[in-house]
Amino acid sequence: SGALDTTWLPQAHSQHPLVEQAHDLWLRLHELAEKHEWIPPKALGEHPVVELINATMCVGPKLAGALNGDRWPPEIEFCAQTIVRLKRAREYLDDALGAAESCQEDRLIPPDLLGPATVDLIDLAHKIDQLIGELRDRLQAC
Repeated sequence: SGALDTTWLPQAHSQHPLVEQAHDLWLRLHELAEKHEWIPPKALGEHPVVELINATMCVGPKLAGALNGDRWPPEIEFCAQTIVRLKRAREYLDDALGAAESCQEDRLIPPDLLGPATVDLIDLAHKIDQLIGELRDRLQAC
């Protein structure tokens, strides 16, 4: 959706836009799963829809740990720590994308609902990759 605005100055009790985007996506998936009964009553944690929702749920808090609180980009001494947190969020996105693929293969979620969610997951992943790249560039410049 265009260029990523990488400057952000927090306001009191505000969240970084990517944290909000991740939270909104999780909330949307959770509500759709309940409304359309995508999860069988006795489903285990390995069920693809459960994996999709759980992995998506974990992205927001990991992003919050990396992005909320300080201005972006972080001071150089915090870049490596921030990269680690962003990579953890990215790993959860990879898990969510894998679960979405399983949901598609097993036809557990209608394509008209799964498609937009998958696009949003990929969009978040690309944005996180951009932030990681920006931080790596900062570290290499030192």
